[in-house]
Amino acid sequence: MHYSSVNGVSRQQENIVNVKNGKGTKTVKIVQNGKTKKATRKLTDDNIQCIQKHQFIPGLFSDCLNDVNLRLGSSNTRRSTKKKGKAKK
Repeated sequence: MHYSSVNGVSRQQENIVNVKNGKGTKTVKIVQNGKTKKATRKLTDDNIQCIQKHQFIPGLFSDCLNDVNLRLGSSNTRRSTKKKGKAKK
């Protein structure tokens, strides 16, 4: 688990790997200011073999992390927009 706080924004990141019966998943969970976002992907056979041999895999969580960061950056709230036009007299 990794904790960071920048400009008043607290962030927890947790990377998880699960392997059972020859199949596995990788998960990235981020909690930022009380909001939780999670992305899960399947592990390839090569990744599972490396994990079972206790080998380091660079960039294993990068695709999950990119997906979570996209979700944290966008919000689904409506924003009021003012129509630009001529001013009323």
